[in-house]
Amino acid sequence: MLFRNLVINLILITGIILTHFPIFASGIYADKSSMIISVSNSDSYTFEKGYIYSDNTDSSKFCVIVRYPVHGNKLVYLKKQMDNPGNPLNKSAQYKGLYDKAIEENSKNFNTLFQLFSEHFDATPFYFLPDSSYKAFNSGIAPAFVNMHEVTDLSLTCPYDNYYFIITGKDEDQLLFVTRQLNRAPEPLPYKKNIFLPSFKKIFNRNGYLTTQIKYFNKQLKQSNP
Repeated sequence: MLFRNLVINLILITGIILTHFPIFASGIYADKSSMIISVSNSDSYTFEKGYIYSDNTDSSKFCVIVRYPVHGNKLVYLKKQMDNPGNPLNKSAQYKGLYDKAIEENSKNFNTLFQLFSEHFDATPFYFLPDSSYKAFNSGIAPAFVNMHEVTDLSLTCPYDNYYFIITGKDEDQLLFVTRQLNRAPEPLPYKKNIFLPSFKKIFNRNGYLTTQIKYFNKQLKQSNP
């Protein structure tokens, strides 16, 4: 009898909770500004600025954010060593050389990606975000998109609530299409372009290797959202 009463009370409490907190309805108000919950069908939801948005394909409008690498930890370390008064001058000069080279490589990589996306991607609005700003951006802090000169431009904002990321994969030349929580995007959205002998292709023609992936994402997004 005691066990039966406990079961009945549990059912009543569960019914009250579900009645007062229908968290699976898109667009409801939430008390917490940042919370991630999981549901049985593997869709993920994020509370942002009091509202809940879905990472699924319910919305036909979304932006693509290209999260490109800037090697922030490496730059911080080199800058610290470069400015360390305890290092001899020749050692500081060596660190400065490595720092300048890293900055130059970052800039070159950004320019390449920005140009290729500008030429081959028009399925959705796209924006560029340095990976060092990802956590702040995903926490609801003001966007830090950069313009074609790789300068932060606060006028660049996604006009939609929904967005996806394109990030680097096993190396900086592999691109992956993922949700805002960096999970694999649900079908029919793309995930990655399988390329035969990718190591050889990116060595001999890196731009072509990147272009193939960008064109693939562009085509798949247009087909999945005509």
